[in-house]
Amino acid sequence: MSGVKAHDKWSDTALIAAFHQGLKAEVRSKLIEFTLHKSITTLDKFISTACLIDDILFEARQELREDANPSTSAPCPAQGGSGNFVSRNVQEQRWKAGECTKHGVKLHKLEECKNGWCLKPSERSKPESGKAAEVEELSSVPTLLGKV
Repeated sequence: MSGVKAHDKWSDTALIAAFHQGLKAEVRSKLIEFTLHKSITTLDKFISTACLIDDILFEARQELREDANPSTSAPCPAQGGSGNFVSRNVQEQRWKAGECTKHGVKLHKLEECKNGWCLKPSERSKPESGKAAEVEELSSVPTLLGKV
């Protein structure tokens, strides 16, 4: 028996009810849904189920944050300095083509854009040699799940 249960001689039902009250509302709600189909009668099983639900909800929130974070899926690699400077001429060409003037995609307009300014690979000037050339070569390498 656990220290609290032995000391107060509470039943598992009373301890489960007390534990249930201290849970996050989201976990409590999912736990209620789960226990509609399956009865949990021991405190240990109730606690482990609540922890499992909390872990799953946490992971789901993390995945949503990663999906919503444009910096992890930005189409343009950082090149330092003004590597992604978009000239007025390029902005006007994009606008005339019906593209987002920030990064040249037709899916949305500038007002709806959540990405930063960047040049499309076809708009970038090709460096001839050195570190800049290496960075340019790497930017064309496909990425796996947003990671290089």
